[in-house]
Amino acid sequence: MLSALEILKKYWGYDAFRLAQIPIIESVTSGQDTLGLLTTGGGKSICFQVPAMMSEGTCIVISPLIALMKDQVNQLNRRKIPAAAYYSAQSKESQTKILDYLLEGKLKFLYISPERLNTKDFQTRLRQIKVNLIVIDEAHCISQWGYDFRPTYLRIPNVYEIFPNIPKLALTATAAPRVIVDIQEKLEMKDPKVFVSSYFKSNLSYQIKSSERKVEDLVSWINRLSGSGLVYVNRRNAAEELAKQLATQFNIQAEYYHAGLSAEVRNEKQEKWLNNPLSVMITTNAFGMGIDNPHVNYVIHYHFPASLEAYFQECGRAGRTGQKSYAIALVSDADKIEKDEIIRDYPSIQEVQNLALLLFNHFDIPYETGLGRRFDWIVEDFNTQYKLNYWHTAKCLQILVDNELIFIQDAFYKPDEIQLLADERTISDLAEQFPEYGQLLTHLIRAYEGLHFKKRVNLYKLAKTYHYNLTELKISLQKLAQKGIINYEPSTNKPTIEFLTNKTAANDVPIDQTQYRVRKQILLDQTKACLDFIKNTKECRSRQLLNYLGESHSEKCGICDVCLVEKNSITKEDYLKIRDVILANLEPNIYTAIDKLIKLLKNYPELAIRKVLDRLLELNQVEKGVGEVFRKLK
Repeated sequence: MLSALEILKKYWGYDAFRLAQIPIIESVTSGQDTLGLLTTGGGKSICFQVPAMMSEGTCIVISPLIALMKDQVNQLNRRKIPAAAYYSAQSKESQTKILDYLLEGKLKFLYISPERLNTKDFQTRLRQIKVNLIVIDEAHCISQWGYDFRPTYLRIPNVYEIFPNIPKLALTATAAPRVIVDIQEKLEMKDPKVFVSSYFKSNLSYQIKSSERKVEDLVSWINRLSGSGLVYVNRRNAAEELAKQLATQFNIQAEYYHAGLSAEVRNEKQEKWLNNPLSVMITTNAFGMGIDNPHVNYVIHYHFPASLEAYFQECGRAGRTGQKSYAIALVSDADKIEKDEIIRDYPSIQEVQNLALLLFNHFDIPYETGLGRRFDWIVEDFNTQYKLNYWHTAKCLQILVDNELIFIQDAFYKPDEIQLLADERTISDLAEQFPEYGQLLTHLIRAYEGLHFKKRVNLYKLAKTYHYNLTELKISLQKLAQKGIINYEPSTNKPTIEFLTNKTAANDVPIDQTQYRVRKQILLDQTKACLDFIKNTKECRSRQLLNYLGESHSEKCGICDVCLVEKNSITKEDYLKIRDVILANLEPNIYTAIDKLIKLLKNYPELAIRKVLDRLLELNQVEKGVGEVFRKLK
């Protein structure tokens, strides 16, 4: 077998490993259970991909995100390394094909969701193959104290009995100290070696900015900062609406991205963003995992995340090549109030039980039934219909998921699927009566062999090839389905909800009270930590984050908003001088760009000038226009 360095160079083209990768790879290749914490962009995948290539057998990679699995598989396949992803959203045909390849020894890497890992069918197949390494990616998901707890992760150790001597590698980018301990315990790791790289990012300027006019302030930052940027929002409709607003009102061509887009559209948007060094992506947290873009110069949080771990991880997608970069969070008074409300208004067990009953009723499920039933479902529409608070509902749903009463599949794109039900005689009779349907069926059969089995079809391609109007094509397929000629399942990009229990009276919905109390305390701790971070304008932002993550770091970053205020603080005399110059050079009816004011006041730090402008805005002595322009008020 080739050495680790030879494999790295042959398949990845690198001449050396990063320093943080070396001890993890050495531990894995020695057969030791290992926990590795490498910050975003630290090259976690290399830590298991290279060792797996050094020995016979298949590497099983457990991952919670379909998009991340697909990205990793595509990257491996481009390097001529056989890999596949196995998850519930695939067709039976695709899953069977992947399992056949696995049994035939044709896959070096199999990426799998924790839900599929724990099925009896898969574990039966698993006993028939040679596995060289078990990797648990995003390992923080196994900890209730982590920021993205997934109950299905707790069942991962069930497969250990199949491979009692196979080493395990757990990887994550961000974990607080108690989460690190919890990962080792919950994954039942044997005397693991733990490697934690420093979280300190000397080139990243964390800045919390008060903003009551978020869109205008976002535009201002985008215009000021160079390079590619990521703008994080908390809901997919917010991503679409904000991208549209930037384009129509401010002529900023921003892409939007969320998990509900088709695979083709997601890939197209990713490639467009990756290949344009000045592009802006408005996105939910579905974007960024496993995607390495060296051009990202800024990350802007339009909505602040639910935890500091998530905030730190998303910010870390900027400045990967060491260039100075920015992590800007726009925080309004309403945002702070909302987080305060989360602390005060955590749902009671009775409210959770009532929501469970409402879900059953919403889908017209009778009592003592519902187990295994699955529906397309959008939580925003559900909230609107019943006039529910979004965040209150989100917490109730999380408690139901934690108790394994429901399973919510995040939005993924399910393509159109068609199965031919009629025999040749029936099709022939239909074609005589309705020639247009006969022609459509002929085109379908010609384009997709074996249509008597359910097939995924690309209607866009079919319409283009045979010159159909796409809308009319879909209507024709629906009519064929009504006649019983085909089974047609239209494409959807909606999330799904699956019931894991039968409907009962609200009071009989089983909620683990101990787990409920723990999860409540975790959410309160995370929310309070976010609020403390936002409000603390006395301590270096970087030091605040590092302390939260358990790393003692006495050095100030020198480039966050707190450090810059300290560094650029001005005396009352300087304030008055800057104020007088600003007011003398602003006209009541003409907007003046801030760049002109900065040049006029070149002997003073830019931050000091901005502080004076902010104060003049508060006193209603000046007015800010769209972008970085100001005028004097009469």
